[in-house]
Amino acid sequence: MRSALSFLFVVWVSVLQAQMLNGIDYDSSNAAKFTGIVSGNLVYGSSSLTNSMLDPLAFGGFISNQVKENVQKNHKEFNVIGLEGNAFASLYFGTKTSNPKLQRWMPGVKYSKQYLASLVYPTTLYNLAFYGNDYFLGKYCNVSNTKLQYLDFQTLGFSVMDRKTQSTLSLNLVGMNNAQNAFLGENMNFYYTEAGDSLYGIVQGNWSQSKSPAYFKGLGASVDMNLRFPVTLNEDKYTTMELSIANLGFTVMNDYRTLTIDTSFAFGGYTISQLINRDGMLAEGYAITDSLLVETIQKSKWMALPASIMLTNVLDLHKKDVLQPLYGFKMMLIAGYVPYVYGGLAVKLGNNVHTGLCASYGGFTGFKMNASVSVHAKKFNLGIASENVLGLMLKSGFGKSLQIRLRCDI
Repeated sequence: MRSALSFLFVVWVSVLQAQMLNGIDYDSSNAAKFTGIVSGNLVYGSSSLTNSMLDPLAFGGFISNQVKENVQKNHKEFNVIGLEGNAFASLYFGTKTSNPKLQRWMPGVKYSKQYLASLVYPTTLYNLAFYGNDYFLGKYCNVSNTKLQYLDFQTLGFSVMDRKTQSTLSLNLVGMNNAQNAFLGENMNFYYTEAGDSLYGIVQGNWSQSKSPAYFKGLGASVDMNLRFPVTLNEDKYTTMELSIANLGFTVMNDYRTLTIDTSFAFGGYTISQLINRDGMLAEGYAITDSLLVETIQKSKWMALPASIMLTNVLDLHKKDVLQPLYGFKMMLIAGYVPYVYGGLAVKLGNNVHTGLCASYGGFTGFKMNASVSVHAKKFNLGIASENVLGLMLKSGFGKSLQIRLRCDI
């Protein structure tokens, strides 16, 4: 269990937006004095770890040997663990003007709190975490090309909404609360003698993080955009598409420190776990780090935010059709994220309720099932969705996802 907790520590401190809720078409004749939108999203998942392991790692609990063995069989050459969590709040105000062109626009403010984390790792790192040094006695332990990224930031911006199309544009200030990046290079290989008394290795990698004591470790700017446009299907039919771009921007990090190591070594009396966990010879202040050619660089640094782009069709609440298609695509610039695609159907259950069911692939996991339900009245709309509905119920799922969204037009 100690090894499992160490693995979680590596994932987290060394480290949903469920698309189906975004594409809802609201009444374009909306003459509300203000429009408020709040949403909360959480998705975490893995290409290899099932919920039988993810849940105990995240919330505490026992991991049996059988679970370890079953999860080990899911692992490929490289594997991914990812987290996306955010909370948004937007408020738009109607303009008091007699000019019909200006009445179309609603200025407003937008706030968000966002967390993003990903770990790309080889199977050997899993084996080291859950089976320890004994697994590698007389063997090589190659953890090359492991990548980790963790970001925690806030945005506050000026936004404007087009009443007619429901398109929005936001210009934001960005405050970075935490940023960490790690990469183990092409040569990160250890050999632990069969007797367990000596360790040989090639070490190449870097670790970067902001050490500023300030609440905001960095400041920057970003742009968010949701552009809706009609697409003609044939002479009688058209559909509305939405192109969304988020977190297109940067931050300037203060007191950003990079620890770099590039050397080979031969030591007796150390284990691989001590090396990975920075115990013993890699502990802070331990003089032997000089022999490992550890270099620390401290400076300000420009850092690009993990921008995302999404293209989806828009569900029309006013259509009389019982069935409407749902489909979309999303890509996010963070390590290990696979282009995400989904497709399915929305079903109209009466005048005020829609539900959706889709198959999807990508993100931080493989194939999944999406589900959503939306209840709408004249002034309110409430939606709940999941990108991984089976993961919410099954231990054999590869993560969980949940989103809630409320819109109010008064």
